Amino acid sequence: MKYVEFRALPRYRHFAVDPLSTLKLTLASFFGCDAEFIDEPSRVLNDRWGIDILKNPGRGCYILSDSEALILGRVLCDAELKSAFCLHLTSGRFSSIDRLLNVLESSLTFTLSKSYLLEFEDAAQRLGDALIRLTIAKLFSKGRFDYRRFLYLIELFSKLAGTAFEGRPFSTGLILTRSHYAFAGREPGSRFGDSFSLVTPKELVPGRQPEKRFWYLADGTSSFFLCSRKLRVANLFILKDTTLNPETFLGSYALSRTLRGGDALFRVVAPLEFSITRPGGLEFVYKENSWRVRDFPRINRELQQTSGLAPKASAALLYWVSELSRRRQSSLIWMPASGTDASAILMSQNQLAAGLSLCESAHAPTVARILTSDGATLIDSDMVIQNYGCVVDSSKVKPAGVRGTGESVASFLGESGLAVKVSQDGNVKVYPGPGAQSVLL
Repeated sequence: MKYVEFRALPRYRHFAVDPLSTLKLTLASFFGCDAEFIDEPSRVLNDRWGIDILKNPGRGCYILSDSEALILGRVLCDAELKSAFCLHLTSGRFSSIDRLLNVLESSLTFTLSKSYLLEFEDAAQRLGDALIRLTIAKLFSKGRFDYRRFLYLIELFSKLAGTAFEGRPFSTGLILTRSHYAFAGREPGSRFGDSFSLVTPKELVPGRQPEKRFWYLADGTSSFFLCSRKLRVANLFILKDTTLNPETFLGSYALSRTLRGGDALFRVVAPLEFSITRPGGLEFVYKENSWRVRDFPRINRELQQTSGLAPKASAALLYWVSELSRRRQSSLIWMPASGTDASAILMSQNQLAAGLSLCESAHAPTVARILTSDGATLIDSDMVIQNYGCVVDSSKVKPAGVRGTGESVASFLGESGLAVKVSQDGNVKVYPGPGAQSVLL
């Protein structure tokens, strides 16, 4: 079959309007990156990177560096390469999610090949939210579950995130697993919890509205329904240790001691927000009508490497920013770099009591009040609060682009240490330190 450059395909102009815009915005939001569209990849990739896509037509993903990757959108006809475009992704973090990128490319190729037969009439609908859902479903399901059933669970939790019980939104959770015996303690190795059999198992049926009273019973933090690959819920699993300890954030939030193998954790974490977590801590979050991938283990490592935080300190910081995000409470946290004269940056500072720490569970109620008070909260590398309600000298802050005042201030503080901005919409942006790339959670 003769290869044709993507820009020479029939209906290319139709694709280059809404479908292309949808795809670029979707991937930019999902990875927190920039996306460049290349419609002549056989020439451009060869010229810029020495990559000949026609010599290896079965490959569609190239990770050039930690912050740069190429994703081909291939059109296959009778299993042969008919055409392709390329998305050049930059300013992201890609080296630790290579498997996800390959599944995304496979899903994009699957979608484009089908849409090509319809002259891309359905491309705008397929290349947004639907593409990410398909990618997530195939990532979790390969060799373990029917991806179509996984897609149903995504749709179910999308509905649950917008559901209220007795007039109030609620959280809930479910663990999809093939290892019910392990959760019941019938296999070696503990899942750090107890499994209780439901008197009447529930079959999850596509098309049926979720039963609010049932889902309300699992809180998605300490208790979760267990679901089989055939979508049968027959057990409730309750963690033995239900304390959300700042020192063990990854273990308590991402259930790193409980999830194993092909398990998938679904949960509603806030109104109109739900997430899906893999063993190891990779999380997919749906909020504000868009998907985002969070690599918590990597973020944790980067905080330790770029800011010199001890594991206990970085875990505590992640705990608090995630907790404030879930509560939709704004906050600005700053850890000045060694040798920084904070008084030259701040117009006012307040002190409360010596020794209050983000790492101490007993201090949590007071720490929550401090972190959500107006102004910036200053902490040291041990997560001990030094000052609160600090006003930054705005004359030193240079607004950039369309960023809000809070984000501009956080970016400015990040030039002199570690800064974290939690917005009222639940978004979190971390500025790890001078010269380091910011991270959107």
